[in-house]
Amino acid sequence: MPRDGPWGCPTGSAAGTREMRAPGGPDLTRRTRSGGDDPAGRRHRRRALAGPKPGLSALALSYRGPGGTSLDWKVMLTTLGLIFVAELGDKTQLTTMMLAAQSESTTAVFIGAALALTLSALLGVVFGEAITRVVPTQVIHMVAGGAFVVLGALLLTGKM
Repeated sequence: MPRDGPWGCPTGSAAGTREMRAPGGPDLTRRTRSGGDDPAGRRHRRRALAGPKPGLSALALSYRGPGGTSLDWKVMLTTLGLIFVAELGDKTQLTTMMLAAQSESTTAVFIGAALALTLSALLGVVFGEAITRVVPTQVIHMVAGGAFVVLGALLLTGKM
């Protein structure tokens, strides 16, 4: 079969075949589906062999956490959004801004604040899971709601 170049570029030869051969290499000639010279045929075959691209659902199925459980992306993203909004403008953020303004090493302030928030979140998750084993979830919701109301009233009256 004739070749266009030294590396066996597709030739469009007769009988609907394409030749792909490096000098001295294996013959990779193939017949297209239509019987003709179809440059897109290789792309379709490659796409079919590759399968669908994984999205978040495939990623959630592939990640296995502690105990073999899969990561629930909806819960993770909801938690991220709620905590991020709740932390905007609170005492922790204001304190971090003050420390960064006073310090010459803002990287150290960032690392210290990130570690403190991570440790705080870890304690919240560990104690939250331990409490739900002993106390019903409905009681926890009632106590937490009551605590927020009391703290809000104390802040509004200036007693805190």
